[in-house]
Amino acid sequence: MSHSCAAYSSTHFGALKRILKYLYHTRSVKLVIRQPRSDGPIPESVWSDADWASDKATRRSVSGHLVTIGKSPVSWGSKRQHTVAMSSCESEYMAMSEAAKSGLYVIAFFQQFKAVEKPSDLNYDNQGSGYLASDTVNNDRSKHIDVRHHFIRDHVTAKTFRLNYVPTATNLADVFTKALPREPHSRFSRLILTAEAAWAACVQAFLSRWRGPLFYFDLGPT
Repeated sequence: MSHSCAAYSSTHFGALKRILKYLYHTRSVKLVIRQPRSDGPIPESVWSDADWASDKATRRSVSGHLVTIGKSPVSWGSKRQHTVAMSSCESEYMAMSEAAKSGLYVIAFFQQFKAVEKPSDLNYDNQGSGYLASDTVNNDRSKHIDVRHHFIRDHVTAKTFRLNYVPTATNLADVFTKALPREPHSRFSRLILTAEAAWAACVQAFLSRWRGPLFYFDLGPT
């Protein structure tokens, strides 16, 4: 919606009313954060997904990510990619890179209070992007990709992240990339908002010191 503020139409206004209606009917939904069952290092999981060429005007893809500590979400976002991806594999690879950056920040922050398990799981649902992230050799499929996206390979090699393939039906980041049908949207929302086991003290400290929104939509330049 944000990139249409200067030139909106009746279609955009109808979509805005649907958003407000959704917010009204979900006003009782809460984010649940609970104490973990052990005093050891807390696990971090990063979820990554992309919707390839979903913008019909620019053909750019949309990246979505979710970062959890324990099983509770602490950082998430949806963003239109800055460049056009030539394949779904490439768009997913770019989304993994963006998700890893958020995961690295959360690791650095929480380590001030509590040890974080390493490696962290980086969950994705495109096998081709997983091969690219674990392959340090550039080939015809990857040599044109911007260098800034390849830093994920170094962190996989250094075992900061452990690549973990998950089916699309269980990828929690899918809800941040596009409008889903009612059933998967409700299922993902329930899994994210009512997750069990989290380290409440660390999460509260994170929220108290964070100076910006944890949930953001950045559609980039139009």
